Amino acid sequence: MSRNMLAVLTWVFLWWLTEAVPMPITSMAPLFLFPLFGIATADHVAKTYMDDVIALVLGSFILALAVEHYNIHRRLALN
Repeated sequence: MSRNMLAVLTWVFLWWLTEAVPMPITSMAPLFLFPLFGIATADHVAKTYMDDVIALVLGSFILALAVEHYNIHRRLALN
């Protein structure tokens, strides 16, 4: 099992280092590779990805992108 973990870690690290695969796919790779190689269950990995703090930060980034897309920051500054 530790060899499988090292293999997945190396694989994801090489994707991250070389940017051979887009970053969102690289970041989601453990979600699919850990259960495939028997490192962890899909439920455990998914719960780790959607921790409360991570969901809060992700929601903040989505809100910031929406504010920037619709120029709400500029509207508030000019009023």
